Amino acid sequence: MKNWHVIMIVCFLLVSCPAARATDFYVAPDGNDAWSGELPTPNESRTDGPLATFRAARDAARKLGPKKPRRILARGGDYFLGQTFALEAQDS
Repeated sequence: MKNWHVIMIVCFLLVSCPAARATDFYVAPDGNDAWSGELPTPNESRTDGPLATFRAARDAARKLGPKKPRRILARGGDYFLGQTFALEAQDS
């Protein structure tokens, strides 16, 4: 439970750092990996909204290519990883 403080600080720093027209991908406990991840909350019809997993957000960000700035923003909540999650050089 103590780690959520660290996650919130990291998210704050990510949001407050200037980025040259970065594409944002949102992850939230009420998200869905079939959605675009481009909205911070589900839309009214629940047809689009945040992604559910960091893996889906990482994969969506990778599709933009290495030259396009992107950010992955995590909304508050509990996240459980069923397997190891890794970021590689292509993700920086």
